[in-house]
Amino acid sequence: MAVVKRSSLWFVVASLFVSFVLAGCEKHETPPEPVSEELVQTILAELRQAINPLSVLVQPSPEGPGVGEGDRGAPYGLTKEMQTQAMEAIKAAVEVHQKTSSGREALSLFTHDVIALAKEAQSQKRWKLALAAIDVYELLHPGNPRFMRLREQATAELERPRVVLLGFFDDNVQADTYVFLQVTLPPSNEVKKVHVRPGEEFLGLRFVDIIGKNKGIILEYLRVPGENFKVMGL
Repeated sequence: MAVVKRSSLWFVVASLFVSFVLAGCEKHETPPEPVSEELVQTILAELRQAINPLSVLVQPSPEGPGVGEGDRGAPYGLTKEMQTQAMEAIKAAVEVHQKTSSGREALSLFTHDVIALAKEAQSQKRWKLALAAIDVYELLHPGNPRFMRLREQATAELERPRVVLLGFFDDNVQADTYVFLQVTLPPSNEVKKVHVRPGEEFLGLRFVDIIGKNKGIILEYLRVPGENFKVMGL
């Protein structure tokens, strides 16, 4: 019985000691600093200024019709310099502000701006800009697959062959019409010249139909099934 009582006593003492240590640790924990709404708005304004070289591209411009789908946005596209400037500024801001409560709140709000930019870039078919917006989003949320499909779509669109229609040849004997094309293949920009008939597939494209009396042609981009585009004669 004495052994049992001694063991019980040691158990009680050990439990009290652990409780005391834990309580001491809790007292020394630093509580998170409160979020300052004024500071959040200041940081958010800084982030919006950093991404402005990208976001201005989807906004209406007084300089004339934009180069986005439906003549929307700015009349010029994204350059490497613009993208580098924005990414470096945003990356520096993220490294600083993710360490504070107010900064994290501002970054959370900024995420909505980035999502809206990516979607509008997609709507305007500004594929380089869409990829740049996705890069910003993934900087804020590493490993998040939200825009995986948009990244694939934008990459495919940027790698779509560029086609120039050089001319037609009507083969009256075979009752066929051939078209002569110059095709540039991104990203290497290798140039190939081909002649094809309606229905044939070539270099990732399919010759769908002829427009009018040899005025142009309709091609399908096979990497994006169902996406047709026109190529008019020179």
